[in-house]
Amino acid sequence: MAFETTALGKWTRAGIAAIGLGALAVPAISALAMPAEEPAAPAAAEAPLTEAQMAESKALFSQFSCGACHALAEAGGTGHIGPEFDGNEGIDKDYIVTMVSNGQGAMPSFGGMIDEAQIEQLATYIMQVKK
Repeated sequence: MAFETTALGKWTRAGIAAIGLGALAVPAISALAMPAEEPAAPAAAEAPLTEAQMAESKALFSQFSCGACHALAEAGGTGHIGPEFDGNEGIDKDYIVTMVSNGQGAMPSFGGMIDEAQIEQLATYIMQVKK
């Protein structure tokens, strides 16, 4: 016995299909209609450290033996285990803060030994003096 579909049945199936397709299209259209993100404003140049802050940072670099692994001429660092800071354009302040705070691989974490403000200052120092 053949199943007969009434006009109402066809409309119902077609209507449901249309609603389903419409529901899928709304997020896609919304994504296309969203305004483009504006490019981030360039970060304001960080103020240079004072002479006292430079001395404190250099002392931290020495106290925690950073120079045993990292080359940084201004601080007397001659190490070759970790990345060299001098001449290394691939290292930025955020990277230094993250690595000093959390460590990775052979780099130990100093997060519990050096407070956050000192880590930030040390990273600023490294960025300012690396050649």
